[in-house]
Order: sequence, then C-alpha cells, then structure tokens
Amino acid sequence: MKPMDEIRDRKNGVIEDMRAALVHTADREADLLAFMEQYQKAIPELRPAILEHLRSCMDGKPYPNPYACGYTREQVEQCDRLMEECFSRLESGAADAQACVQEVTEQLRALNAATGGQLIDGWRQDRLAAVIEGAAALAGHSLAADPVLRQG
Repeated sequence: MKPMDEIRDRKNGVIEDMRAALVHTADREADLLAFMEQYQKAIPELRPAILEHLRSCMDGKPYPNPYACGYTREQVEQCDRLMEECFSRLESGAADAQACVQEVTEQLRALNAATGGQLIDGWRQDRLAAVIEGAAALAGHSLAADPVLRQG
C-alpha cells in the first residue's frame, strides 16, 4: 500500500466514525433509558416534547433517535471533501503546504462550529490533525511543530 493510501485510510476511519453516529438501530429498552435521562437533564420547557417521544417509544410507535448527533450526512461529506481537496493539492505539489493546511484547518473549524462542536470532537480532532500532518509530510513538508492543527 502506498503511503498516501495509508493516510487516506486513516482519514476514512474518522469519516466512518462520523457517519456511524448518523445511523440509529432502534433498541426500545436502551432508547427508553436515553429518553428518561434526557428528561431528567432537560430544562422544563423541553420536557413535554421528550415525554411525547418517551411515550411513542413505550407504545411501539415511531420516535426520533434519542442519540441524534448535531450534524448531518452532508456535513460529514463536506468534511471528507475538504480533506480530499487538501490531499490532492498537496500531492500535486501546486499548493504551499502551510497555506493548504491553514486553509483546510480554518474550513474544518468553521464546519465544526456550525455543528456546535459535535462533528469534530477531541478524539477526531487529534486523528484529523495527524492525518493532515502525515499528508503534508508525504508532500515533503514538515508541520510537526505547527500549533494551528491542534488548536480548538
């Protein structure tokens, strides 16, 4: 396997982790517990809606995913696209590595901010930073000391 293919595989692992949170397999008992926990933690104004979802779950009627994440499939695909565009620019040698990394980092931060910080949590941030660093290194640029990748 080529080194860039390994970098892409690592990136794909993070993207698949993001996608996994979008899929809900109903489990009534676990979902009931999740709704009860949400109810206990919710502000009073949100409790009636949670009770409706809890009741639907209890009655075997359709109900929303109690583990719903704060981002969409389109946002995951946009994250993947941004990373791939950066990789392509680095591979072609046409991009200044520092500028490319700065740009993709800012784009990913903006995307993450639009999801309330839920798309790229700490675990994903560390892995994506390592992927970007690895891609830049393969393009012949050392960014190991670049603090921009690890900033929140």
